Formats: sequence, C-alpha cells, structure tokens
Amino acid sequence: MRIDLSADGLRLKDLLKQNILVDNISLALSRIKVDQPPGFGSAKIAGLKRFQVATGKLKLASPEMIVKQVLVQEPRAIMMVNKDGLSNVKRLNQMLFGPDEKKNRGKKKPADCRPPTLGGWL
Repeated sequence: MRIDLSADGLRLKDLLKQNILVDNISLALSRIKVDQPPGFGSAKIAGLKRFQVATGKLKLASPEMIVKQVLVQEPRAIMMVNKDGLSNVKRLNQMLFGPDEKKNRGKKKPADCRPPTLGGWL
C-alpha cells in the first residue's frame, strides 16, 4: 500500500492559538489489497487501485472539515462460501471483531485467527 499526503498553501498565523490555515489537503491510498481469511484460497478478498480524499480551504483547529472530493478507483471484492456454508466475508468479520456474541455465548475466539495483511496492488 502507498500513502500520499499533500497540503498546499500552509499558513501559520498564530501557533499558540493553533491558528493554522491550509488551502487544501489531499490524502491518497494506492494499491490497497486485503488477503482472504485462512481456508478461502489465495485470491484477494478486496482491493482498490486508489482511494483519495481532498478538502478545500480549512483551519486545522476547526472541529469540522469539508470534503470537496472523494475518489474510489477500481474497487474489487470477491465473496465465497465454503462447504460448511460460511462466507469469507463472515469469517473475516469474525477474525477482526470476534465471534457473533448471540450465537457463540461462552465460546472462545479461535487461536489461529490472524487479521489479513494489507500490501501492494498488482
């Protein structure tokens, strides 16, 4: 994964009062991929070629930020269901957030659960 951050027109008016102005900020994440949970093959479960968010003028001490642009380029996702009827999406959710409490009261999370990795695209 690649992360790019740019800020144009940065002006420091009064650092003690946190009065910092920026003409625009752009944050871009490129080549994002998410691995399948164990048992669902080697194809990536999800990915994006590029995700970008850009703002207009803003004051960094402000409690809100107005987003002017959001770009999502080439999103991809694969959903699979194994022979036991469990989907890769459900299994990934269990790995990240634990088992469904309503269905699994008293059961422990399996020890072999490792979150998927993020890495380069292509």
